[in-house]
Amino acid sequence: MKTYINFLMKKAIFIVMILSLISCTPILEKKYDETLQEEDLVEVAKQISPEELQLLKEYILEKNEKGDVYLKIYTYQELLNMAKYAKIAEEKHRQAEEEKQKIIKENTELLCNKKWKTIQHEFIVPDYADESSDSAYVFSVNEKVLTAMADARRKIYSSDGTYKTLLRNKESSTGTWEFTDTDRIVETRPEESPSLYSNVRIRGMKEPTYILDIIQLDKDALSYTEKQVSTYAPTHNMVTYIVMVAN
Repeated sequence: MKTYINFLMKKAIFIVMILSLISCTPILEKKYDETLQEEDLVEVAKQISPEELQLLKEYILEKNEKGDVYLKIYTYQELLNMAKYAKIAEEKHRQAEEEKQKIIKENTELLCNKKWKTIQHEFIVPDYADESSDSAYVFSVNEKVLTAMADARRKIYSSDGTYKTLLRNKESSTGTWEFTDTDRIVETRPEESPSLYSNVRIRGMKEPTYILDIIQLDKDALSYTEKQVSTYAPTHNMVTYIVMVAN
């Protein structure tokens, strides 16, 4: 009987010790429990700053709204660390985006409201006969043709996202454009030459889209490589290299 009583006493003492250890666990080392969140955060507030508490609350709320089921595997300290990291990453992204928009604004000012004429035009076609190499064929537009085209034709970009081409100072076509990065322009153009399908509008087909990767842009010169990415025909790999000057 004594042995049994001693056993019960030892068991009771062990349980009390476990409960004591649990109750003494620092709140920040406790794993997140949605059912005890309000009570836990009251205790957490005693160990961190008001700014950190607000950051932690916002982080937990955001994750819950997104249905994150993994919150419960993290302690409040770990959640606070992740919230701080997310805040730093968000701030870095904001600063990078601001810098990007600043450069785009500067480039827009350089690009717009000028007449640009082409002085160099080359077609770069991959060597399909040798798929294992990076070799390509380069075709330059005939100098006389290019000179006549440049003398007769101009292109003007406007800050409202449209552009127009002039042929002997008369508008010949219009399109839209936008900077999608500091050195990249995407243009949507009309078909510029007659074709079998020029008078046929097929549902779902869009106007040709071109990506212009800028090599140089200043107040006097514009050079870029150009690739057509959305056409009535399948996309091809030919790249055009163009140099223009402000005129």
